[in-house]
Amino acid sequence: MPRKIKYLIDTENVGSSWTELLPILGRNDELLLFYTPNSPGIPYKDLLAIMERPAQMELIPCHTGKNGLDFQLSSYLGFLLRSSAKAQYVILSRDTGYDPLVQFWNDRGADVVRCTAKEIAAARAAAETEKAKGRAKEEPKAPSLDERMEKLVPEAFRTPAYIRDMVSIVREYYPSGLQEVNKALLSRFGYDGGNDLYRALKPSFRDICSAAPQGN
Repeated sequence: MPRKIKYLIDTENVGSSWTELLPILGRNDELLLFYTPNSPGIPYKDLLAIMERPAQMELIPCHTGKNGLDFQLSSYLGFLLRSSAKAQYVILSRDTGYDPLVQFWNDRGADVVRCTAKEIAAARAAAETEKAKGRAKEEPKAPSLDERMEKLVPEAFRTPAYIRDMVSIVREYYPSGLQEVNKALLSRFGYDGGNDLYRALKPSFRDICSAAPQGN
């Protein structure tokens, strides 16, 4: 189960940009919105997304004053760490003044970071891209048409030139009927070879015709 993330949001500093977190917010994550009368308003376009997650948001009014919100947010972080030390805490702000606070708690084993909403979204997107690349690498590569045919036909006919000829014959004559395919194989590979190839390839005629042409 993913670890809970608590976002402590300095709304005086980041305004409503924190709404960029809403699409990537985990089910157990929380948004703690520290605000004062100086905090910017929220655009109407974001209200619907906000209203869909009321249980994950807490509005925390702060007193105004020089760096007042910063001090109150920092104090509240200490309170939260004492009650829920295993969670991850993200201070959402561009204000580097929080960095000594972050380092203080990191030195004591707490998982606290400071970043912006855009940085979080970019990091999540990069992580998803890496996961997708990992899944693509893990997926076994489908065998090529030539590789599949090599397993079907007698060993004497497993050369690239023979394989190309077989594919060409099947694709050219299969639309005209099985008998035409058989005749063409007999003509190219002789009576015994043609019959052996016809029996071996017959179940795959449709797949051979539908497969994308391959380069030489």
